[in-house]
Amino acid sequence: MSLVVLAALLWIADSRPTEVALSEAARYEGAWVRVAGQAHDVHLDADGGWFTLSAAGAKLQVQAPEGPVSGAWVEATGRIARLGGKLTLFADALRQVPVPSAERPSWSDVARDPESWRERIVALDGWVAHGELADRDGHSVRLGVGAWPKEGAISATGTLRFDDGCLCHRFDAAEVRTWTG
Repeated sequence: MSLVVLAALLWIADSRPTEVALSEAARYEGAWVRVAGQAHDVHLDADGGWFTLSAAGAKLQVQAPEGPVSGAWVEATGRIARLGGKLTLFADALRQVPVPSAERPSWSDVARDPESWRERIVALDGWVAHGELADRDGHSVRLGVGAWPKEGAISATGTLRFDDGCLCHRFDAAEVRTWTG
């Protein structure tokens, strides 16, 4: 009887995924986990969706039955394994989650040291035009992924990243709210 109870307890313990920070994913290789972050580089193919999940400077490749919207914050549940030597989460479930609380740096702080703000969740207010988000003092950042309007005043929450293609920083928005007056 005690073996049956022990087996049931082990099954229950394994039936709930362990919540893991992306920075700790490698420690949980082979385990069933739940991770959350911002989706980037989303690609769809016959096997479903492939994307990169990032949060707080850590990244993890994810394969899932479907792909999320690029720039969205998602929670993925599945097993961590290696594919071609690369750590990968083979997700069986995805769901969009609210963006975590954002820091509100000044534009001057971001312009002075953009690397210190990279991969951190920040909120910026400004004006969208010509593929950039800018403030009234001349600071700007190129638009990355997200539901950006063609132009207008907005408040956006997302992450700053360096883009090797343009040798510039881009702001990937998880949320964009237009200002109405």
